[in-house]
Amino acid sequence: MFGVLGILVAIFGIASLFLMEGFIESAPQGEQMLADMKKQRPITIVMSLVAAAVSAWLLTSGIGMAKRRAWSVPSLRWWSIAKIVLALISVGWSFYTQQGQLDAARQAQASGGSGAGGAPAAGPSAAMIGVMTTVTLAFTLLWSLALPVFSLIWLSRPKVKAETAGWR
Repeated sequence: MFGVLGILVAIFGIASLFLMEGFIESAPQGEQMLADMKKQRPITIVMSLVAAAVSAWLLTSGIGMAKRRAWSVPSLRWWSIAKIVLALISVGWSFYTQQGQLDAARQAQASGGSGAGGAPAAGPSAAMIGVMTTVTLAFTLLWSLALPVFSLIWLSRPKVKAETAGWR
């Protein structure tokens, strides 16, 4: 189940890169954000494809666990390590990509924005965007680490080791 959802999320991640262009163009700082997004697109696509592969790995390992296959235990351990590394890289990349958007928001607010009638553009302050980004990335990291850390702990329990030792 988790592997299938991970694959779908990765596919949506790639699709959203192209769907967001229309939304971003309408924002006051849209030109800069769109330029940043286009520069970052290749790496984001590669990361999404790697995430899909890691999710497929989880799906395969989960099926092996359900069928009580001996290979599934080390496979799930290695998946957990790969997922932890991927989560750290993904959150780091997300932080990096958000910095360009924060800079564009700060620039738009400093120049008075481009709201209706020359008024400053509506929206949260750059400081608030920074806080929201930090909180979101922290929750993303914790959520991304939950299953692999749980799997490593669960697979290291003596009762689980004893049970899986007899699998073929």
